[in-house]
Amino acid sequence: MTAFDPAAAGLFNGTLVVDGSGEFFGGLQNVRLSPTGAISGQIWIEGVLSTFRGLVDETGAAQIQVARRGLDPVDMTLQLARADGTTDGFALVGTVDIDGNPHSLDAQRRPTFTRAEPATEEGKYTLAMRAPDATDPALVPGGDGYGSISVLFNGLSRGLMILADGTRASMSGHLSRSGEWSVYRSLYGQRGYLAGKLSFRDVTGVSDVDGDCRWFKQDAVPRTTSYVAGFDVTRTVIGGSYTPPAAGEAAFPMLDDAFYNAWLRLAGPDLSPSTPTDIVSLDRAVTWNTANRILYYGPDKALVRFNRNNGLATGRYLDRANGVNVPFGGVLLQEQALLTGSYLSGGQSGNFSIAPRTATQ
Repeated sequence: MTAFDPAAAGLFNGTLVVDGSGEFFGGLQNVRLSPTGAISGQIWIEGVLSTFRGLVDETGAAQIQVARRGLDPVDMTLQLARADGTTDGFALVGTVDIDGNPHSLDAQRRPTFTRAEPATEEGKYTLAMRAPDATDPALVPGGDGYGSISVLFNGLSRGLMILADGTRASMSGHLSRSGEWSVYRSLYGQRGYLAGKLSFRDVTGVSDVDGDCRWFKQDAVPRTTSYVAGFDVTRTVIGGSYTPPAAGEAAFPMLDDAFYNAWLRLAGPDLSPSTPTDIVSLDRAVTWNTANRILYYGPDKALVRFNRNNGLATGRYLDRANGVNVPFGGVLLQEQALLTGSYLSGGQSGNFSIAPRTATQ
């Protein structure tokens, strides 16, 4: 723990974790600590937003009661700390006591970066929120969430995630001195959320970003047509640096410069739920050319548009003879040589992917 230091003044963001289970259930946002020790900010607890104010004493500690509209107040204990291995990586740790049950909190301060000394993580990234192989798409979303984010020279991070049920969630925040990004995003009109922590670190051959996010949706959210009974899942997030291709260069690594050099695949819920035909998977050989156009020659139709600037793909598969008309989308993970995402059919979602195909396949 760290005694109060005026140098710790700044902006903090963080997450709340259920003690014992390690599940994310809330977030701290726009927490401002002044050089005098005054502190204020916002706290999300299971989809409910509240504000708070308090004072950090000379020992670096604060005891704050947070009032909640229509709910009992909660007691929050904060303690100033330092991130391991850093000289200016300040953090706030502590607990939130909810109905006598303490839960952990962890918030990281936004460090100071300059154009002369930028954040080492500066750049473009693509992310996938992976569904486990055993996921039952009749119960919870199948397929992968996907997105594209940018880390600016000053450590600010922003981008867009498209979740596997089709929900679009804009993301913003900052990286800590140790390369962590605490994520909290209210969803479904504050009747759900995405909460977790991502670490920007190099895992050779696997990812440049990894972490876990809890994705929660209440039962009977108004104006939703998929997974109306709600769900509560924790998904692994992986991602990597994304480099837009030069003119005349394919963005997808490891593809042969040939016709039919990739597989387009859909797998999960029935692609034709309104007909007796039961189609739960398909493979189509496509051509990904050096202009980054993805071509399929039929007789059915696979229409794919790829954005070379951010790695996102959108499209639709149509097979009118079998009653199939499904939208899909995904993102290119260059290090993993995989484009992965999700499709929607009959109020359920499944996996959409494009992967390399050899001439012998």
